[in-house]
Amino acid sequence: FQEHFGDPPSICVSCAGVTRDEFLLRLSEAAFDEVLRVNLKGTFLVTQAVARALVEAGAPGGSIIHVGSIVGKVGNLGQANYAASKAGVEGLTRTSAKELARWGQRGHSGTPPGLGDGPHGAVAPSVSPPHPVAGSG
Repeated sequence: FQEHFGDPPSICVSCAGVTRDEFLLRLSEAAFDEVLRVNLKGTFLVTQAVARALVEAGAPGGSIIHVGSIVGKVGNLGQANYAASKAGVEGLTRTSAKELARWGQRGHSGTPPGLGDGPHGAVAPSVSPPHPVAGSG
């Protein structure tokens, strides 16, 4: 960052998020991995790069903000991968905030207002219920 901009960023907002909705029994490993790669690993990589720049520059007072989702806290039908990724973002935020506090950096996570009532509050229309397993009653 410093090589390109001269100073590290004082604030970073990470709001990466993709969905590949499907019920658990039909969720492919590729779809699971893609969502975690973008939502969780992408957030990790951005956080690590900004945190390193802030610490190396000795710049106290930086804020790293992660946009979470209510789905990461309560789950949602057809979104096992998304829920896992956003729960991971919450854990990443709490841990990185504790680790970076000694250098005067802050970590925050939040759920945008109203999303609990929006499209993440119900199963995506493209997802149909799974077929019952034979003998399941």
